[in-house]
Amino acid sequence: IKEFLIALKLNPENTEVHNNIANAYHEKGDADKAIEHYQIALKLKPDFPEPHNDLGNIYSKLGRFDDAIKEYMIAIKLKPNYAEAHNNLGNAYAMQGKLEEAIKEYMIAIKLKPDYPDLHYNLAFTYSKQGRFEEAINEYMIAIKLKPDYIEAHYNLGLVYLEKGLKDKAEEEFKTALKLRPDFT
Repeated sequence: IKEFLIALKLNPENTEVHNNIANAYHEKGDADKAIEHYQIALKLKPDFPEPHNDLGNIYSKLGRFDDAIKEYMIAIKLKPNYAEAHNNLGNAYAMQGKLEEAIKEYMIAIKLKPDYPDLHYNLAFTYSKQGRFEEAINEYMIAIKLKPDYIEAHYNLGLVYLEKGLKDKAEEEFKTALKLRPDFT
């Protein structure tokens, strides 16, 4: 942060520096300072999609989902092929219980970035919340294919198998998760 603050003194109108400072504060857990710098960056350059997405992430962590959704939507309007913003918008919708909206956003994100395992995981998790177990299994398996050591995907796939009464398959997934990380609970 210190280096960014020095750079900011040299050029206080630099949007990238404000965004980097905000990211650093966000990583440190200082939401207020992060929000302040994201907002400065956006005042300087309102059409900069990344700070909108990042600001949405902070609002989501703070439970301010309506604010988060607004920021994600702005980011997507500015950059329609922004897979991360679609994913984050899906997460915010899911947290509000708007599962169909979440699924729609995850599917858009997957079309933009099909090889990103977290997108398939999020879609699978949402399908399983709806009781759409076959679709959940399919998406968990894609996530695992893309990232074989995806512990949470193995575990949640095991839970879906249990729901379907497939105890042997469930046990296999739980064992895989524990093999990958013995302290996983």
